[in-house]
Amino acid sequence: MLDQLKIINLALAKLSDYNTVQSLDEPSVEAMQAKAHWDVALQGVLTDHPWDFARRQKRLALLSEDTSTSAYEYHYAYPVNCIIVRRVYSAREPYGNAPFAVAMSQDEKQRIIQCNQIEAMAEFTLASPPVSTFPALFASALAWRIAAEIALATGKSGAVNPIEGYAPTLDQARPRDSRAVGTRPRLESNWPKPPP
Repeated sequence: MLDQLKIINLALAKLSDYNTVQSLDEPSVEAMQAKAHWDVALQGVLTDHPWDFARRQKRLALLSEDTSTSAYEYHYAYPVNCIIVRRVYSAREPYGNAPFAVAMSQDEKQRIIQCNQIEAMAEFTLASPPVSTFPALFASALAWRIAAEIALATGKSGAVNPIEGYAPTLDQARPRDSRAVGTRPRLESNWPKPPP
């Protein structure tokens, strides 16, 4: 089973000048570098593709219907543990795609979603999915991304430039993910659509 330590050691193995680590709490340069770059690398890989394992859908919480500060009629709370909103739609039209904007609230204390969709739903990517749910190719892409971040920060890289290793691994992972572009099933129904 994958865990953070295994993915970090995979990343360090791609850098020939670094040793693997036994614990993320050890006082080694490798452990400190890996911990420093984990979050940024994870966020980068999560936003590079709408990964199925990290995809969630949720009805958005309406904050206001104040149109005085934006071109949109409705303002919704940004989902908790969301790194990126992929689309906004109506619960009545689950395959729809409403225009939306992500902005800061007037008091600048929270991110909000603005749209003209009543009873809006959002499809989004989790900011921190459990490591145990990572598919193998995602973990491999993440390891390359961590290695690239460490190489950029320290000026050290392995036999293969980790920056050049990330893109092909990501390209290999995308079509194997069930949410890859073009593979999303469209459900057709003979049932009449509900009135708006």
